Amino acid sequence: MSDNILEPTINGLPPVTDWQKVFLALQQANEAFLRGATLPELGKQIIGDVAIQGADFEDLPAATSSAPVPLPIPEAELKYGFLAKGTFTQPNAGDLVYSAKQWGLVIFNDEKWTKKFTLEIPEPTGVDKIIEGSSDVPTSDATYQFAVSKESGQALPEGWNFEGFDRPDLAIKNIPMLDKENSILGYIKISPTPGDDFNYDIIERPDLEMVILDKDDKVFWILPKNNNTSSGGNEEKVTGVYREDLKRVTLDVDSKVIDFIPFVENKFGYDSLTFLNPTNKPAFDVSNPSDSMGINYADLISKYDSLMTLANSNPQVTLVTKGTYGTTGATNKPQYYFRFKATPKPKAKILLTAGTHATEKMYIFGFYEIFKDIISQPYQHPTIQWIRDNCEVVVIPCNCPESISFPERINGGRTTPETRPFTASYSSNGTSITITFAQSDFPTENAGLTWDSYFQVQPQARYITIWSTDSGTILPRGLYAYSVIDGHTITISAPSNQIGSGTCQIQVWVDPNRNVDNGSGQYQVYAQSSPGGETDQKLDDGTLYALYDHKGTKAGSLQEIRNFIKFIKDENFDIVIDGHCPPAYNYVRAYNNRILPNYQQFMSAVKSFASLFNSAPFEENITKYYPTEEPAWRCAVNTNAVIIEWKNGLANSTSAEHTAAVRWAYTIMIGLLKYCVKNK
Repeated sequence: MSDNILEPTINGLPPVTDWQKVFLALQQANEAFLRGATLPELGKQIIGDVAIQGADFEDLPAATSSAPVPLPIPEAELKYGFLAKGTFTQPNAGDLVYSAKQWGLVIFNDEKWTKKFTLEIPEPTGVDKIIEGSSDVPTSDATYQFAVSKESGQALPEGWNFEGFDRPDLAIKNIPMLDKENSILGYIKISPTPGDDFNYDIIERPDLEMVILDKDDKVFWILPKNNNTSSGGNEEKVTGVYREDLKRVTLDVDSKVIDFIPFVENKFGYDSLTFLNPTNKPAFDVSNPSDSMGINYADLISKYDSLMTLANSNPQVTLVTKGTYGTTGATNKPQYYFRFKATPKPKAKILLTAGTHATEKMYIFGFYEIFKDIISQPYQHPTIQWIRDNCEVVVIPCNCPESISFPERINGGRTTPETRPFTASYSSNGTSITITFAQSDFPTENAGLTWDSYFQVQPQARYITIWSTDSGTILPRGLYAYSVIDGHTITISAPSNQIGSGTCQIQVWVDPNRNVDNGSGQYQVYAQSSPGGETDQKLDDGTLYALYDHKGTKAGSLQEIRNFIKFIKDENFDIVIDGHCPPAYNYVRAYNNRILPNYQQFMSAVKSFASLFNSAPFEENITKYYPTEEPAWRCAVNTNAVIIEWKNGLANSTSAEHTAAVRWAYTIMIGLLKYCVKNK
């Protein structure tokens, strides 16, 4: 049987009489395959739906080199498949050979593969003229004439140019919107003939007035903006005209407005916003040098500095600014924030805060990724673009930088120090030890503390850390409960019956969220634990140095939290989100009489979306803890302020967990915008 003749009686089909039709059918099938058809679908296109009755498709191997390829021997008796370009061997019959220009159908029967037909596709010949819309392959002469002829509609050859827009031979299709890397994000359609009406739309590059493409969508001409305004971001500008009430303007050739589309603002709820699933976020592990931003405050701020540089690449437009809202109480470290503002009249002001508990790394990384999305990848979702264009977003990379890491505990601590360690004297009578200090030894960095009223009697026990002494047996390093004698003198129980005196280094570590009391009677407060349980905070060598829920010497003793509260009040934020981890997935808290407006709608929407990705129970502590517990900073502010948490991410995270935590933060942010932000 010839390789090029179909078996006349195969599957009972009539013999082929018109080989031209077969050839055309094969060409069409091959075209369909190249455009996405599967091989079984290709078989149907060639033979017909019932042509290979009883035979199943077998996906045969391809030859990737000149080496012979063994064919599989199926268990089923009847199979069909396709081969091309190569030599194929089988144990029960001869080799099947195809040249570089051949392919064909093979049938498996009687324990061997047999060619049913082989097709040679003739090479197309080039045409001498390029016709728009034609699929013919042009010759090199046709290509040359099309590219450089004076009658061509293409751009001129390299080195030739025209000034301005006077290019009647240039077929301009559209004006592209570019991102910061000059990648094309989309197009603004204009009339096909230059000189006609141009439709100007929102252009994301505030440093560019216009960008023109050639017919191949390559940048041909860029007009830098002569910008006399200082605002940035998504600017509704038309040749220097700034109209906040207009979304789109159409000009004629004389720059006269012939049409416009007004901007319609949603006054409440921002109902058009949708929840989003962000792009994948990277895994992190603070033990890796590449992720040092999780344990090195300078590296963390440097990462944000780089984002600021990217956002402000046009020197005429400032989108991101950097500032401080205070310094730490121990060593005067600056508390930095970064502000993104692309519009002079934002619809909402959002504050994202990480590192209140600086040992919890998930949102130190997660809020950085959100800020990065807003700056460099806003077009991944319309809601992110809306936030970028309409909201002022401020990020605090680490609220308590003193505890992001320290030598005795590399991954940092949940508690943070009220002051730097300072010198005191001690005297032991074998039963108790008296510790006191002089005014000259008391640190001055924390402006809210005074030496003669530092220690104050509190309803619950308070604890002091002894870092070092001149006698490790009389007063070993560790954590001690104290009783107050006066503002600069306390007593602790003696750990041994030894008598003696000397000097020591003391310090008090505080949970920033517990640094509050109920003095006004308005708020209930967190409970405080005792040493010996899961709240013990230990150094890397195992020494107990703090309790993770310690309230401190008095309410408001932490300068970091006083600064934070003042910053929130001064800025009048509409939304404040404080990021933590763990204890649970899908965790959100709001508090006391400042319960969120429309919180039932808010939680219903948040749950509905988040449950698509995570089936863990929701910790909607909006009502669960009402009105029993208040974090320190939350007592003093009256806005849509919440704490969110994610179960994992203390020191490391997979990409999936990091992405999920960022998704949760976006979900809460968008929910607050949709349901809880009041009309300004």
